[in-house]
Amino acid sequence: MSISIKTAPQNLTLKQKQTATQLYCAALTQKISPFLGTPDRAAKVLVQGFNCQRCVMAMDIEDQPIGIAGFYLDGEGLFEPPLSVFKQEYGWSGIVRALALSFLERKKSEDVLLMDGLAVAPCARGMGIGTKLLTAVEEVARLSAKSSVRLDVIDVNPRAKALYERRGFESVNTVDLGPARLLFDFNKITEMRKTLTAV
Repeated sequence: MSISIKTAPQNLTLKQKQTATQLYCAALTQKISPFLGTPDRAAKVLVQGFNCQRCVMAMDIEDQPIGIAGFYLDGEGLFEPPLSVFKQEYGWSGIVRALALSFLERKKSEDVLLMDGLAVAPCARGMGIGTKLLTAVEEVARLSAKSSVRLDVIDVNPRAKALYERRGFESVNTVDLGPARLLFDFNKITEMRKTLTAV
């Protein structure tokens, strides 16, 4: 399969944005479903705030997304839907849902590029796409004068953690959700970091 990796892809069609958002929501459903519902419903909301400048994307030969990695930079993340979108989809509870998502917000540091999820289509797994996406994110971090890349991984996703470890990420802190675990299908979140070296 021919694959291209695009950083901050321009001129994406609505279909491409929808496909990428659905990939993302399916991969991160354990984190977002307590707030946004099923992956399809979450994608319907998040795609309305899709920020092309805050992602790297793997595209197949037909130029359709088969992988995506998001990141935060200059105060912006991969998805920035306005509150009105939440209210339109969920009614008045949409405001509460949007605010509740802040539970997942991580403290940001000036010299660290914070990743905002990584997803690869099931049909494309095992082809090194996750590694290529991480490499592209690391390059974004270097060009943005960041000293390291940070991401979070949940305890029920050992395959993802193994990928990150192979790429040189190290666990620096693990947080137990405590009573909040009742909301989620996981118990712990591990912060991982990779210090970048000049190339």
